[in-house]
Amino acid sequence: MHNNHSLDCSAEVITTLLHALIEISATAKAAHNCVSRDEECAGSVVPHSLAVVHQLADHIVSAAISMLEADIKNIQGAHHA
Repeated sequence: MHNNHSLDCSAEVITTLLHALIEISATAKAAHNCVSRDEECAGSVVPHSLAVVHQLADHIVSAAISMLEADIKNIQGAHHA
C-alpha cells in the first residue's frame, strides 16, 4: 500500500517542480520581452525578475523536499508498524 502512496507523492513532487519551471520560464520570458522592447528598463527588470525567480525556486524546492521527507517518514512508519 505504501508503494501507491510513494507513487502519488512522486507524481505530486514532479507536478510541483514542473509548475515551478513553467512559472520561472514565464517570468524569464516576460523580463526578456521587456528588456528587448526597452533597454532602459533592463537595469530594474532583470534584477527584479531574477529575485522573483530565485524566491520562487527556493519556495518550490523547499515544498518538494518537505513532500519527499513526509513520504519517507510515512514509509518508515509503515515498515515499523
